Amino acid sequence: MQLLFENWRQYLNENYVLVGNCKDFDEDGYCTIGELPYSDVTNFAQAEESASKISAEEFHSAVGDVIEVAEPIYLYDSKYDVYMLYDDAEDVHYFYVRIF
Repeated sequence: MQLLFENWRQYLNENYVLVGNCKDFDEDGYCTIGELPYSDVTNFAQAEESASKISAEEFHSAVGDVIEVAEPIYLYDSKYDVYMLYDDAEDVHYFYVRIF
């Protein structure tokens, strides 16, 4: 039973995958990534402000392998269950969501 509690993600067979980045919002500011819960850049900016900054270990534990960026900042939006990898050098957010 203890293993179930420690490894619950594995048993639920959830996978987080990269679905896009913040450059995938159109010129009017609307989100073009269907897997994201954000309707537009305003909604995304509000979610980013309330997201928790997490450690690299926490991020990789949940998401697994991710793309490499120059200056990573790891964020988690618990309201929508979205992990964000922010490249501070390039000012780009990469979004990881669960795919069942």
